[in-house]
Amino acid sequence: MADRQHLWRRTIPVLCALSITGALTLQPDPGAAEQAARVPWTCLFTCGDQATRDAILNVLLFVPLGLALGRWHPGRLALLLVALTTVAIEFAQHQWILGRDPSLRDILTNTAGGALGIWLAGSWRRLLRPPAARSRRLAFAAGLAWLAMVGLTGMLIQPTLPRSVYWGQWAAELGQFDTWQGTLLDATVNGVRLPRGRSAESSALRALLLGDSVMVEARIVAGPAPRRFAPIASVFDSEQREIFVLGQRRGHLAFGIRTGLRAIELGNVYVRMAAFPGREPGDTTLVAGGVVRGAWVLRAEHGDATRETRIPMSPGLLWNALLPFYFVLGPATQFITVAWLGATIAPAGWFAGLGGQSPARVGIGALVAVLAYSGAALVPGLPVPSPVEYLGVIAGLLGGWLVGRWVSS
Repeated sequence: MADRQHLWRRTIPVLCALSITGALTLQPDPGAAEQAARVPWTCLFTCGDQATRDAILNVLLFVPLGLALGRWHPGRLALLLVALTTVAIEFAQHQWILGRDPSLRDILTNTAGGALGIWLAGSWRRLLRPPAARSRRLAFAAGLAWLAMVGLTGMLIQPTLPRSVYWGQWAAELGQFDTWQGTLLDATVNGVRLPRGRSAESSALRALLLGDSVMVEARIVAGPAPRRFAPIASVFDSEQREIFVLGQRRGHLAFGIRTGLRAIELGNVYVRMAAFPGREPGDTTLVAGGVVRGAWVLRAEHGDATRETRIPMSPGLLWNALLPFYFVLGPATQFITVAWLGATIAPAGWFAGLGGQSPARVGIGALVAVLAYSGAALVPGLPVPSPVEYLGVIAGLLGGWLVGRWVSS
């Protein structure tokens, strides 16, 4: 009986990990079918247009399976089972599942994630409870990694546009989006009319979009509200890269412009207005989206009613670019950003607590983190972070330290 219970305790995590992995990888995605068809299975890096994000997520996706298999049967057999699982998933995606883009890169990154999980299954105790001297070194390394993350995010969250041929599009039909059903009367970028088709002045349009303040305005007659994001006015380049999109999703106005995060193959960032006036079919409305002094701005005017939403760019927004789906920044943004900042700096506090660092030293570390976070925003020209973001940094560091001290006591 004991042997049977022991077997089930090791088998159930494997079955749970397989179920989660299958649910996340074997769902069809019809909207991405056209793009997936262009990706050869031999692709190693530039598979799609978010290769870095996909590679990171592929590694993370298979860590739980590696952990479960590593506890069940550590060693080469576990790694072989991970490899066979990812090959089977990629084959199923290729043969039967619409909109998925199986590739050799997926097999390699999934296997790497499984290998990491197998290693963690045998090493997690040594990693989470190292000796005091090593804990202090790990605390310093985790703090530096956090500083590098927010510093790079602060630089990359701003618009970064390629030097290429730009194409203006009015209510375009694009496979990855819904088609907007209203009427676009006029569209401008800082007062300059958006071209319909190839731009004769791509460099001038790029310069407008990279200005300190840029607004894309569109005068529209509203149609039926689209269920998914649908472009009203947009620009793509000759390599089919998205430059900006001003559009609508249900009753929400949304806007996104290419950032440095997208340039390194992470996800794009979109912002939304909770609701905007004049969105009923037949209403004539002026809608606008853009970037003004380090913040995304959305505005809508209908008759005497005007609504404006402003979402500051922040060094804490990397989480959005790592998501495997479109999460449009809105009312929940600040809460998630605070949680992300606290969670990502908590390991530095944890190891500091395990290493027996004094409250005074941890307090100095919290001050350094706050100053560094300010620098990550102010040096690239972003707005001063909100007070709650600072609280998230401090709470994450101190919370990790308190737990580490409690565990080591």
